[in-house]
Amino acid sequence: MRKIKTILGFCAAAVLLFAACEEVESTDLTLDLTKKATVRAYVYAQLDQTIQGLEFAPNGTKIIVSIPNSAFNSSASGNWVDTATITNGLVQITVPATNAGVTVTFTPAEFTYEQVQAFGSNSATILKLYKSTTPGSLSTVKPSQIRTHEINYDDITAFDNFVEKVDLKFEGYADVDENVAGEFIPASTLINVYTSTWSTTVTVGAAGRFDVSVPKSEIIYFQFEANKALVGPPAEVKKYKYTSAYVAPSASTPVVQTLGFTDEVWE
Repeated sequence: MRKIKTILGFCAAAVLLFAACEEVESTDLTLDLTKKATVRAYVYAQLDQTIQGLEFAPNGTKIIVSIPNSAFNSSASGNWVDTATITNGLVQITVPATNAGVTVTFTPAEFTYEQVQAFGSNSATILKLYKSTTPGSLSTVKPSQIRTHEINYDDITAFDNFVEKVDLKFEGYADVDENVAGEFIPASTLINVYTSTWSTTVTVGAAGRFDVSVPKSEIIYFQFEANKALVGPPAEVKKYKYTSAYVAPSASTPVVQTLGFTDEVWE
């Protein structure tokens, strides 16, 4: 019986020792988040190019705030994470801190916005994607402090499917009758207007006039087909192809541009 009691006593001691080890290991991974500090950030973006300087980023935009868990326990991995929302250009959030100080990192969420364009631009607004490439952080944030940071959305791009166009007016000339010199393109002629990645058609009005919106700053090509009256003998009519090219400006213009066409037999 004494032997059995001894064995039972040893097992009980082992259980207590194992339980104590478990408790120590759990204590090692405990994070002390009781001490607090306040961090805030003013967040800017170029939303309106008719206003000098930067504007506040839109209300409701999210900012992720994070601190390495190792700041609270050297054995811990991962991050303490919370999210703040911009209101009137400001985010403010309470974060855990230590007497040694913690590093608080800001990660702004991307957003889209109809950016107002500068005076004289072809488009009043352009939908753009906003990103911040250098959001930054606050270091050595300690309990009871109020620390302030500034963030700028510095990566602003239009979407790949956006093509800015300019509005142009033309007066077209083509030799569609060898008996007449310097004649306008006939009214109702259908002209193909194109680049390597875009095309449209326009119909010529009176006096060779037509209006068209084309991609800005690109080489624009024009093409149409028409029957050309040839001087004899014998007098005859043949189909010709007419072509022209024009470098589009970077801005729309109300000035009528003169456009001449060259031709070749097309039958």
